[in-house]
Amino acid sequence: MDSSQNTATGDLGRHARHHDREATLTGGSDSEDPLLNQQNVAAPKPAKTPEPKSPSMLVKELHEDSDSSPLCSSPALRNVHPSMPDAHSARAHDTAVSRVDGPSLQHRVYREANDEDDNSDGNELGAGVGSSLNPLSAPGHHNEPPTPLPSGFKLPSFDDLLFDLLFAAVLTVYSSSVELGSPGQIFGFVGFFALLWWTWWSQTLFDVRFREGPTRPLWLRFLQGVVRLCLLGAWLAFATTVSEFARQSFTNFAACYAVTRACLALDHLLVLFHGVHKHSRKTFVAVSVQVAVLIISGLLWVLSRFYDQRPPVGWQQLVMWFSGIAGEAIVQIALEKIDIFAPTLHETIVADRLATFGLIVLGEGFNGLGTVINSISPGTRDWQRGGIPMGGWGGLTILQVLSSLVIVVMQFYGYFRGAVREMEAGAMTVLAWAYAHVILHLSSAVTVIGLKKAVLFFNALSALGRYLEQPQNYLPPTPPWSDVTSSMLVSIYDDNITDMPAEVVDTVRSTMALIQSTSGAEIPSVDQVVAMRNVTAAVTPVTWDAPLRLQFSDMFGATSAISDANSYLEYVEGELFHFKYLIAACAIFLAGDVVVKLLQYSSKGEWRRWLPCLVSRFVFSLVLVALQLVYVTFDGVPSSAALTGALAIVASILVVEYLLRSILVLHLQRRQRRGTGPAGKEGFRLTRFGP
Repeated sequence: MDSSQNTATGDLGRHARHHDREATLTGGSDSEDPLLNQQNVAAPKPAKTPEPKSPSMLVKELHEDSDSSPLCSSPALRNVHPSMPDAHSARAHDTAVSRVDGPSLQHRVYREANDEDDNSDGNELGAGVGSSLNPLSAPGHHNEPPTPLPSGFKLPSFDDLLFDLLFAAVLTVYSSSVELGSPGQIFGFVGFFALLWWTWWSQTLFDVRFREGPTRPLWLRFLQGVVRLCLLGAWLAFATTVSEFARQSFTNFAACYAVTRACLALDHLLVLFHGVHKHSRKTFVAVSVQVAVLIISGLLWVLSRFYDQRPPVGWQQLVMWFSGIAGEAIVQIALEKIDIFAPTLHETIVADRLATFGLIVLGEGFNGLGTVINSISPGTRDWQRGGIPMGGWGGLTILQVLSSLVIVVMQFYGYFRGAVREMEAGAMTVLAWAYAHVILHLSSAVTVIGLKKAVLFFNALSALGRYLEQPQNYLPPTPPWSDVTSSMLVSIYDDNITDMPAEVVDTVRSTMALIQSTSGAEIPSVDQVVAMRNVTAAVTPVTWDAPLRLQFSDMFGATSAISDANSYLEYVEGELFHFKYLIAACAIFLAGDVVVKLLQYSSKGEWRRWLPCLVSRFVFSLVLVALQLVYVTFDGVPSSAALTGALAIVASILVVEYLLRSILVLHLQRRQRRGTGPAGKEGFRLTRFGP
């Protein structure tokens, strides 16, 4: 018998086992032959031997009689591809059976060569591309109810979501205080974010396999809860490292990471000892190696605390850090390569966890934009002086906020249109697909931070422009202030001072410095500026420790701005650095999404279907790279239109890419209806949104 006959026979066997379970639950007899119930005929006479039929005829009979078959009483079988033509019915029927009777996600902890339950029945139904469980997929009929979740399908637990939200808290605290004004600061943020991502990923990889199960005893659940509590404490401690970085120290940072390694090692040991009598020697050695590497990595990070140097980071620390993480990654890849653990990665909810992580990063973008808008006090006016605007909030700021919002939304649709809730591929492909997400998450995090900085910069420019163009609205109407003109203010700020009183020069410099330090939240009056100058003169000679400077960061920011007032051009050139990485971060996000989607669809052999969409997306990433090169290589301050329209240009490019991709998907759908798709008449099926 050939391989197709074996496949059909195996499908019929799975039908029989599934019917036996349904008969047991409904009180039916286990001795009844499910194939007889399928065809609604009496039992065959013992004297007559039925004629052998080919597997294709058996599958055809199963499909023709599926409406009256007890096997098709399951909604998961009835609703899979309800509108698929007859030419695809047998294949859809086989797919539904294989999904319903696939291995359970939590039935086993470790895979054994001699495990008798390796082929145990369970329920598993992922929501891949085209599945009705995927909210981004189109069902066969829009008015048809979606397929209900089977009992074996598992979503992230509330415990998982709490763990992810703690990461969001750490990211919020760090991104709200980090400065990306130099290449060194960008590299520092990339390193910190990559370490956080690796900590989250390594713990998530354990959780999706071994954290939950139907047979965990009470003592195991209690001990795992204690370990999780310690881990949450370590994550909360990560949020305190911001103040430590301010004083050029990394001791607490290293200790927090070492604690996470210890917690992960304890998690593996608990699961190993729970079934110590059931594990083979191969499994025991594999887990022991992983635990040993985690312990060694944690010890290296602890030892690095004794080489803490200020500033910056000592080479001994870097060697220990990279050695520990590299050892963890090598062992992780090796264990996935030999496929020692079960369930395999494609049978877990790792895709859901990665999508949740991406939502957290993008959510931080919305949170950051809201914080920025609130900090610059939109609409503030001085009614004692005729209702003049007291801040930089205006049309320019509104344009930047809307452009930033469009960029964040386009990144959301860029990834989640065509995202999957399960990754059906080999372990190494799934691992590479997961590792590629760090590019998306990192570029998205850098983008949202750069957008916040850009909005604040433009708001300060708006306030400075208003102050320089209409000085009489903000200066006293008495001499010597009544004689100050707009050209005089510009000459003061460009260090081209004319014959003016020193009091006027110092006050104007301090006023512009305060506008810069507050990002244009308010244009202070002369009396307020004089008071801040007095405070600056009092606090500058005193040495302030880092904790106090952190507590009074806003005040010290204002005093530092007054003490180190620079020219208008110097301020603009310093802030323009944000435009030297912001556009590139958006381009990297597009290119990273192409890599993720290519790995995602190549696992099913579907990448040719989506090749036009992926190529167009990559071309637009190159367009953004070219635009970034223009801002990087341009000498001096760009024109006002090029500067104020930078974010709007990026947002427009992303919108055009989105519309073009939607048009390509519609074109492919028309080809599907005509039966001329890239995959031929058989098997060409599109989701609603595409890649």
